[in-house]
Amino acid sequence: MSFSAETAEQVLAACHRHCCLCHRFAGTKMEIHHITPLEQGGSDTEENAIPLCFDCHAEVAAYNPKHPKGRRFAAAELRKHRDQWFAICRNPPWSAAANSAPMRLPLPAVLNDRILGVLRVDDRRPAQALAEAFARLDRAQRKALAKWVFDGLLAEDEETRWKLALLVEELLLWDPDIVSPQVIEKMSADSCFAVRSSAAMCYYYLARLAPASVPLDILADLASCREDWYVYTPAVSALLRLARARPVVMSIFERDLWDRDKDVREHATGAIRRLAQTEPELVPMELLTRMASSDDPFVKDTGQKALALRKAVGEKPYRDYSPF
Repeated sequence: MSFSAETAEQVLAACHRHCCLCHRFAGTKMEIHHITPLEQGGSDTEENAIPLCFDCHAEVAAYNPKHPKGRRFAAAELRKHRDQWFAICRNPPWSAAANSAPMRLPLPAVLNDRILGVLRVDDRRPAQALAEAFARLDRAQRKALAKWVFDGLLAEDEETRWKLALLVEELLLWDPDIVSPQVIEKMSADSCFAVRSSAAMCYYYLARLAPASVPLDILADLASCREDWYVYTPAVSALLRLARARPVVMSIFERDLWDRDKDVREHATGAIRRLAQTEPELVPMELLTRMASSDDPFVKDTGQKALALRKAVGEKPYRDYSPF
């Protein structure tokens, strides 16, 4: 069984097709998750439904209680996430912003702590508004701002580096050329997981904007299961986004499939599973054949199901495939 069309329409409209966990707009890349699985007595009702993007759905479903690592998404927690986001969507922040006066922002004529006072670690909107304001400046002013921001990433204070890392993400979207590869590389080695997470997000954006510029060795380290969840989640998504433009990224996952560490194998298998569910034509048949004969039950099961799907779709271009 699955959710009825009426239930699906109700919950997708309620969240404005924004994921209830990461709050990003996902458009057609949405799935409706059973908060309590059907095999555990869950129902196909609105009360048991939470709309999620592909990435967050994969995270929620990936937890293996037989081999626990981290904290799983409990049913009660998922309901709270959903209810909180539905409440926000009933009075969406973007509609309030459209009817309010523009945010007053300090221009970089005087680059000082006033800018840090505007930025927040718990709300991306000030960084977004600040980056948009800077985008209207001339090239020389933008370069001056960028240097000030990048120098600030060397601050001893962790919260300062965190705030500026969020601003770097937004500046990258407005002007990718102004953020040098060295800056993102420096962020990826920061001791603060939040700064490393911003580095992973920068690579996620660059995977679409300039795929050839992404250093795979650094991104692979950020995508390791030994990293913090907030770091490896966008890093894995960046690798998957690169799979079409740079097929060599499959070698990273393939290498980890045969690692002695079970967590590493399952982490790589989960990434390949996500790609096989959305763009199966990008997963090599030879790789799936090897996975299908693996001694690891999880790797083997994923390989067999993905191999069947891969044979069914052949070399067809991307579309939404039924997940397995």
